[in-house]
Amino acid sequence: MTHIPQAPQPQHDRLARFAGRNFSRFSLEHSIHCLPVDETEEDNCNEVNDILRQLLGRAVLPRLRLNETEEPQVLECGFQKAAWIDDILDACPDAWVVGIDIFTGQGTGDDSSEEDEDDGDRPDFYIKKRWNLNASFRTSHDLDLRPETFHLVNSRLFVDGINNGRWDSYVRELRSLLRPGGWLQMVEVHMLFQSDSGRGTTYLERWYQMYQQCLTAMGKNPRVGRQLQRLLTDAGFDHIHHAVHRLPMGGWLEGKETLGGQARDLMSKILRSASLWLFMRVHQPPLTPAQYEILITGAHQELLQDDLKLYLNV
Repeated sequence: MTHIPQAPQPQHDRLARFAGRNFSRFSLEHSIHCLPVDETEEDNCNEVNDILRQLLGRAVLPRLRLNETEEPQVLECGFQKAAWIDDILDACPDAWVVGIDIFTGQGTGDDSSEEDEDDGDRPDFYIKKRWNLNASFRTSHDLDLRPETFHLVNSRLFVDGINNGRWDSYVRELRSLLRPGGWLQMVEVHMLFQSDSGRGTTYLERWYQMYQQCLTAMGKNPRVGRQLQRLLTDAGFDHIHHAVHRLPMGGWLEGKETLGGQARDLMSKILRSASLWLFMRVHQPPLTPAQYEILITGAHQELLQDDLKLYLNV
């Protein structure tokens, strides 16, 4: 059995201020999902959820009718601002949902402040848990995370959060949490901008090269999206369905003009939020603010060129 190293656990929701944005202090200290956690990023998370729902067709991908199950139990790994959970509760109000993330605050406090969870509007059947998913669930001793508990587990967008050596055991443990007949759905985005025109880019290619280098330096696997099918197979799953979807950037793809426009607008913001800390603190040598702005400005300009026919694989 693969040994799973002990991983630090967040004990608070303290914030760190960097380049005018609020980050989770734990995230920065332990190189886990180093994106802002403020209101601006909450809007981005909502847009990500909306775009993925449009691209993939629905919030629940497997052939699973949650609304026909009495009090279905759902686990959301990396709930961020809970946009996907909102979709589940809208479609199935009696679902019992557990959301796990390393940060459970609102991201609106001052530097170094510790925030309380905003539970005022939280239904009793939606439970937030602060947990670093690089640690085994077996070490949590949490009654809500017992084996064979959940009808559905959702895991998505962890390329910068799960350590490379943790992925195999992570997927196996998710399988153990499922009830017989339960489903796991996993979604990852490969952040390499590709071109259907055959033409290359300059700034976007450099952005990805630096992003990949930073993730690798942090012990992550920037290509894990391509390995999901193998991970599911090795974990012993049956009825595996694997698909790669093209997410266009801009209005060049017939039938997906609106989606492409939304995706391009979103990615122009994600380019900055996903790289702000990485490029100016993790990358060696770190970019100066002026160098960073030149890179991001150039990448934005390339995103606007519909004739490049850019897309990401999801």
